[in-house]
This record gives sequence, structure tokens and C-alpha cells, in this order.
Amino acid sequence: MANHQETVADSSMVELSQMMRSGDGEGVGVEKERVESAVESKEEGLKEMLQRADDLRLKTLKAVIDMSSPIQGVHFLIAAAELHLTIHDNHHNRNNNTATANPIAPATKVAKTRVS
Repeated sequence: MANHQETVADSSMVELSQMMRSGDGEGVGVEKERVESAVESKEEGLKEMLQRADDLRLKTLKAVIDMSSPIQGVHFLIAAAELHLTIHDNHHNRNNNTATANPIAPATKVAKTRVS
């Protein structure tokens, strides 16, 4: 896994990234094709790595359930589901708060309070 992560940011990717940023519009199509080709090969490796991680998670889950009594297995699955939902909700709430937050509003409210 570490080897694949290193290839995602290898020198060829850095070079292509710099070419795309410094491009003056000429040859952008060719550069874009090179980037897409390079990313495609990296993407396949990442998909394989994610599949292997999913397989490991499933294998681990099955092993935990097999070692547990039926009631322990049920409690474990309930706790895992609750954890998953809590993490999902917290992430969703944090994204909503970040998107709708107005960083100027609290300062304005404080300033108005002090002036009054």
C-alpha cells in the first residue's frame, strides 16, 4: 500500500502537475491527455487497494462474529451500526455548519453588544 501511495505523487505526476499549472494554453490538450493517462493507471491501483481493504474488513468482521456468542454478535453489530451512523451524522453536521457559517456574524454581534 505504501508503495502505491508513493507512486501517486511520483516525479512524473509532479512534473505533469507543474506543466498543467504553468501552461500558457498551447499544447494543453496533449498535456491533459498525458495527465489523464497517468491518473488512470494510478486509479486502477487505488481501486484494487480499496477492494483489498474492504475484503480485510469483511474478513475481520466475520472473525469477530464467529468468536462471539450470538447475543454478543448482535450487540457488536448494533454498536458498529451506531458508531457508523454517529460518525456519518457528525460529518454531515460539520459540513452543514461550515457551509452555512458566517464568520463575520459573531464578531458583528459582539461589536454591537459592546457598543450598546
